[in-house]
Formats: sequence, C-alpha cells, structure tokens
Amino acid sequence: QYNMPLANSRAFFWDMPSCRDSPNSFSAGKKDELRICSSVLKNQCKWSVNKDTCPLFCGICATDSDGKLWIDGNLTTCDQLPVPVEESCKLPESEQFCALTCRDKDKLQPTSSPTSLSSIVTLMPSVGPFATPSYAPSH
Repeated sequence: QYNMPLANSRAFFWDMPSCRDSPNSFSAGKKDELRICSSVLKNQCKWSVNKDTCPLFCGICATDSDGKLWIDGNLTTCDQLPVPVEESCKLPESEQFCALTCRDKDKLQPTSSPTSLSSIVTLMPSVGPFATPSYAPSH
C-alpha cells in the first residue's frame, strides 16, 4: 500500500550510529587546507584532527551504537545480530553500527562442542530421599 523503498533495503540505520565521519569540511595540515574525510590519506589518520573528525574512515570506531538497525526485515540491536554474526558484519551498516561486535566477532563464536555438566552433577551430593546428603557420587 505504501511505497517505502528503504523497506526493500537489506540494512539501514533505524537510529543514528555512534561512530560516523563528519559530513562537514575541516581544516588540517600545515596550510590549514579545507578537506573532507574522503580526501584524507590513510597515513594521515595518525593526526588527531583526522582521527577525531573521521573515525569511521580511519577505522578506529571502538564502540557499538545504542539503538537499532534494520537487517533483513527486522529491527535488531548489536547484541542481537542475526547469526552467523560474521555474515551480518559483512554489511557496511552493521560494521559501522556495531563496530565493537563486528571487530570482536571471532570472540562471539560458539565452542565446537557444548560444555558438559555431567561431571559436575555427578560430583554433587545427593539431597534426597536420604536424610543426610552423601559426599560420593551415586551410580
């Protein structure tokens, strides 16, 4: 019924990302030249004015954004990115909005096998139907 072109997009920001480059021009360099983030050379990202003004371009975003983004027809937060997370992080919007999660995505992967509690459970004393718990596992 409504023509909403963004609804057909795979991903877009629902809320403003916390890490974003300034859309404004700024002066930098020895001659105080006006520049924009896309004109900064990668080796100039060590300059504080460039790092502060262009954190996304310089690749120094270090936090996840508060709020939500739209991925594949659903609103989601950084701690609820669709799995596999590494696939979600391939989207530029996810990578920008969830900089910390996407940078540390290898730390979020599940282990190859679940942790077994059976060794813990069998070492616990039984509580019933005996009046006093035993300190040896039952068989």
